[in-house]
Amino acid sequence: MKAGRILFLIIVLLSVQLAKAQLNCVTAEYSRLQFSKNAQQAQNIQKAEQFIRQAIASPTTDRIENGIIKIPVVIHNLYHKPDQKVTDEQVAAQLDLLNKAFRRQNADTVKIPDVFKPVAADCEIEFHLATSDPMRRSTTGIIRKYTPVTNWTMDDKVKSSAEMGDDPWDSRLYLNIWVCQMERFAGYSTVPGSDAKLDGIVLGLAAFGAGQR
Repeated sequence: MKAGRILFLIIVLLSVQLAKAQLNCVTAEYSRLQFSKNAQQAQNIQKAEQFIRQAIASPTTDRIENGIIKIPVVIHNLYHKPDQKVTDEQVAAQLDLLNKAFRRQNADTVKIPDVFKPVAADCEIEFHLATSDPMRRSTTGIIRKYTPVTNWTMDDKVKSSAEMGDDPWDSRLYLNIWVCQMERFAGYSTVPGSDAKLDGIVLGLAAFGAGQR
């Protein structure tokens, strides 16, 4: 799912209703850490940026319905306590928030600064829960999994079953979002060109669901 990988950074910024959690999005810090571990990352990002430019210039019809790009989402909810399980309502509220933002249907569009109004637009992108898993079995698109881990950090262990997290689904086909307890952070995201095996978004419970519970 090429479109999903391109948009990870933007999604995090939108999911950053993070202001309500009074916590920080640490994507920039996370990216610097990844670059320090792998010098190849800079070249990968340049290739991703080139792909984005080409995709914009020559869009394909993959996953496009009536002109709208449809991106399947899988929610990996890691909970230690029962009250850390996200509800269906929370998930629906989060996706509704994203969809309204990307379709320019959110109420606060009236507050767009004048300098940005000429470029503000309906991106014609929508997110929906996956209906089939990588084995083509029926799914709700929501995975709720108990973990003995009480708090997660930005070390990507939440993305690994071996580390008591949950393995991602193929990032070429799905947008992976992990929702878990984060003590100091609202969330973080990979950037285009990052390791495909780690590709996705991590959000703290306090920053997920548009206040629904």
